[in-house]
Amino acid sequence: MSTVPTGHPDPERTKILQLYGLLGAAIITLCLPYTAMQMAGLILLVVAMIMIGTTRKKAVTGGLAENHALYLWRTIWIGGVFGFLSFAAGVGYIILCLMDPEVSACIQAIGLQANILLAAYAEGQVITEEGVWAIFAGKPCVGLLFTGVAIMFLPPIFYMVYRVGYGLYRGIGGYRIAKPKAWL
Repeated sequence: MSTVPTGHPDPERTKILQLYGLLGAAIITLCLPYTAMQMAGLILLVVAMIMIGTTRKKAVTGGLAENHALYLWRTIWIGGVFGFLSFAAGVGYIILCLMDPEVSACIQAIGLQANILLAAYAEGQVITEEGVWAIFAGKPCVGLLFTGVAIMFLPPIFYMVYRVGYGLYRGIGGYRIAKPKAWL
């Protein structure tokens, strides 16, 4: 027999959905290209971690909330390890690319143009977005740089989005995660 009156949402499930919403909002804001939003995302992530940890500790052993809180807790920490490894792989890729003299010369040319642009800014000139993108226009090494950045950031983002999306799907239905300690 359910202790929740008919027509009222299950408080345990509501708490789980709030945790998924908070973590999802943190992931989205961390991916936005604005520093202020990324800082807000970092704060949301810390708040989500605290709430997930307290939910996990207070939840009934073997209950729905404990199951999902454990899943979210592992999602954050495994995502962090995965992010560190992915970042190291991306940096390694860029370093290997820099060993090619043509790529190194291309990146030096970008750096020189960026320094000229920064000097103009220091003299009070207005820098436009077109001026910044012009630094990269027609440079053959830009694709390699973007590939390195993609290696750094996309795998952990996809991992986190997959885990949160799957958990949210299960949580909406009021179902447990079959293996909350699994990597995937």
